[in-house]
Amino acid sequence: AKLKRRIRKGIPDKLRGRVWNMIGGVDDFMARRPGDYQQLCEECRQRAMEEPENLVYEVIERDITRTFPRHAMFSRDSAQGREGLERQ
Repeated sequence: AKLKRRIRKGIPDKLRGRVWNMIGGVDDFMARRPGDYQQLCEECRQRAMEEPENLVYEVIERDITRTFPRHAMFSRDSAQGREGLERQ
């Protein structure tokens, strides 16, 4: 419960990637199945390039504002939080 509250308050930008990897078990997955994570990331990048109007992005956008309606970084007036979620 304490972790959930802290996450909802916002994870600092410089820690966000490491925290989500830890919570999502990415390191364990990559250790058990070397190369699969990178392959999944590449497949997602390819799909996004082939289908720029991919509905996944619309669903994520809708879920963020619904999940964190009062979070300053994800309010409709601020794009800061949403931009921080995008991979470059």
